[in-house]
Amino acid sequence: HGPRILLKEPPKKQPLTDKTTPQKQTRKNSHEPSSSSNDNQTEQAKTHSNDNENEDQLVEEVVEALKESPFDMFSDDLFVHAFLYLDPQSLARCAQVCTVMNQLAQKQCYYKRFSLMTWTDNPTLPEFSVLPNNFRQIWGDINALYKVDRKYLKSFGSWKAMYTQRPHLRLRGCYVAKAQYTRTGARDVLTHHSDAPVVHLVTYWRYIRFLKDGSAMVYTTERKPSKALKHMGYENLSHFKGNFGEYVVHNDTVFVKVSMHDSLYEYEFRVGGFTPGANNELNLLFYGVRSTTEDDSLELPLQTGYPRHFRFYDVEEFENDSFFHAVI
Repeated sequence: HGPRILLKEPPKKQPLTDKTTPQKQTRKNSHEPSSSSNDNQTEQAKTHSNDNENEDQLVEEVVEALKESPFDMFSDDLFVHAFLYLDPQSLARCAQVCTVMNQLAQKQCYYKRFSLMTWTDNPTLPEFSVLPNNFRQIWGDINALYKVDRKYLKSFGSWKAMYTQRPHLRLRGCYVAKAQYTRTGARDVLTHHSDAPVVHLVTYWRYIRFLKDGSAMVYTTERKPSKALKHMGYENLSHFKGNFGEYVVHNDTVFVKVSMHDSLYEYEFRVGGFTPGANNELNLLFYGVRSTTEDDSLELPLQTGYPRHFRFYDVEEFENDSFFHAVI
């Protein structure tokens, strides 16, 4: 048979350690379904759906909150207490903010306070009379003659109606009337050859300022309001060339007595306005004069051109007038 040759088994292939092989295996295995990856995807889907639900719920809450007034979180008593410190103009501005504040601003307690600050049951005169001593007694018993009528007050029905509709004087400013009249003039070089009469048109203004203590300032001048009103302030009181007087309010009528030399001029006005509650107009009802020796007033005729309607001029400078604050 010849010599016997023993053949060796071929060596087993060792696994390659090259980096490319695991990557291929990894990519191959990445396509294979895994239970852990499915669980992660399910949890992510649940989380995403929960986030969407939370966002939808938040949007719904915001929409519902916007439908309500932000002032609903405060109690009504808190607003009522704060509104009691406001003046009428500020209260009117707050009523324009929203429906809730508009409803809270309609309470009668505010207008009761405003009415009691504006009017008193008994009329008052200045503590120190600006009229001569023999003229103060002409007023008589003002509490009996000029006390407000209860029926007149009840006719308004509510405190708000009383404050908004009851006539009253406005103090931060002056009532002004413009008047004109004609008078015969003398001929000059230009008109001495003409037969036509010479007539001059005279224009003047009358100012009445009412003060809280019951006194009044009356000024008649040819100066226009832009120049005359500054002479009726407290700072220029020493240069005031008008006259002082006193007044009493009875219902919607104002009685004024002004001292001029040895005579006492008496006026009777009715407070009105272009719209209800404006109180920006005085209509002259009576104009008379009396002397120290006469008991009754002599009514003077209201000639053509005499000022019968006084219009109110608001003067902001009078609000900071030290004299104005001293009497209120």
